[in-house]
Amino acid sequence: TLPWIAVAYAMRFTGRKMLTIYHQAEQLVQEQGDTSSVAEAHALSSGLKATLTRLGADGIEELRRACGGHGYLQFSGLV
Repeated sequence: TLPWIAVAYAMRFTGRKMLTIYHQAEQLVQEQGDTSSVAEAHALSSGLKATLTRLGADGIEELRRACGGHGYLQFSGLV
């Protein structure tokens, strides 16, 4: 499970960076009317959504299997 902890940290820092990119694009639109960075922010967020969703689902599935039969019970919090 140690690699999944590293993935969780990478996801967190990537999310923070994406938020910064979004705020910068938003600021350019509001202050200068420049929408050139909006397309890049959209492409990045779309790709990140797909990638991070897949990584998250894979990590949860591995944790569920590591719990054995208990991973499929409702009280595990993974269902």
